[in-house]
Amino acid sequence: MKTRILLTVMLIFMSWQSVAMPHIEYEEDLDEVTAAVEAKEISPFIDLLAIIERDFNGRVIKVELEKDDDYSEDDIWIYEIKILDADRNVVKADFDAKTFRLLAIKGHKLERFFNQNR
Repeated sequence: MKTRILLTVMLIFMSWQSVAMPHIEYEEDLDEVTAAVEAKEISPFIDLLAIIERDFNGRVIKVELEKDDDYSEDDIWIYEIKILDADRNVVKADFDAKTFRLLAIKGHKLERFFNQNR
C-alpha cells in the first residue's frame, strides 16, 4: 500500500536559473517524513534541484514526496517531479529520494529535455 505524502511545491522562477523559496503543503503525517529524514531515507530536495538544473532543460513546477513500492520490494521514498521545458511540455520524473537515482521519466520530446552541455 502506498503512503502518499504530497508536498505541493510550486517553485516560482524569476528566470530559468533563479529560484524563489517553495511553498510546501503536507497532506499526511509530517512526523513520518521527519523520521525518514533523520534516518537518512530522504535526502534534501534542494540537492536534487541542483542536479535537475544541471542535467535537464526545464524548471520544476511541482514536487510530490511519497513512500512507494513500485520500484522495490520494500517501500522507498520517491520524489515525483513535474518539469516544464522551454516548449511548454510537462515531463514527469521519479527519483529515489535517498540517492536521487532517476527511476522513471515520461513526457514528449525527451531528447530535447536532457542537457547536452553537461
